Amino acid sequence: MQKVKILIVEDEFIVAEDLSERLERSGYDVCEIADNSVEALEIFQAQMPDITLMDINLRGKQDGIETAMQIQEIRQTPLIFLTALSDKPTVERAKEANPSAYIIKPFNERELNVAIELALHNFSRVKPEAVAPETEYEFPENTHYVLKERIFVKINTRFEKIILQDILWIEADGNYSTIVTKDHKFVLVTNLSGLHEKIEHPLFLRVHRSYVVNLQRIDSFEENRLFIQEKEIPISKSNRAEFIRRFLVI
Repeated sequence: MQKVKILIVEDEFIVAEDLSERLERSGYDVCEIADNSVEALEIFQAQMPDITLMDINLRGKQDGIETAMQIQEIRQTPLIFLTALSDKPTVERAKEANPSAYIIKPFNERELNVAIELALHNFSRVKPEAVAPETEYEFPENTHYVLKERIFVKINTRFEKIILQDILWIEADGNYSTIVTKDHKFVLVTNLSGLHEKIEHPLFLRVHRSYVVNLQRIDSFEENRLFIQEKEIPISKSNRAEFIRRFLVI
């Protein structure tokens, strides 16, 4: 299980350090802090963060809006602008980067955490429900959101990241599903069919009414069963042909 990784792009050192401390305290992983466009792009490509917090005024020739648009060309990820600028021309320019949120400084920790949660929620394949203005944004436990090669699972008050390749298999238990990785098990209040449909990734194949497996994690298989580490998983007759089709068998 991995924490949500955040890139901070902010040219005021004290502000950046304070923001980093707030995020770490809230359970997020701040991968790096950049104060200019060149550095931000280099860090983004190297670290591939899950979400970027971007100031608009930056050191160097390019501002945060231009930098944000370049980041989105590299890989579409949630983006939040954190800025003291609220004039209409700047806001209109910022829209071109398709941000998840635009927060005016100063802001409080709760406001920031809500913006991050909503950014992840809205960027995922799970369609968000309408939220009334009075809502405190309390998301249900065991909620999961898919974002390309990872899945976010809500544990207590924050989202925890699971890299899809780290998943060994997913097992059904009635209306519950258990995601199994090498080191952890996550029990979600959702049936296997619904979870498999939301993940919608070629790595994962349903081999039995009770099992979805990560094809890259299979160690061996026979006609009606496969093995992942020490786990024996049945292959149903109706799924056998599709299972075999996924492999080069000599």
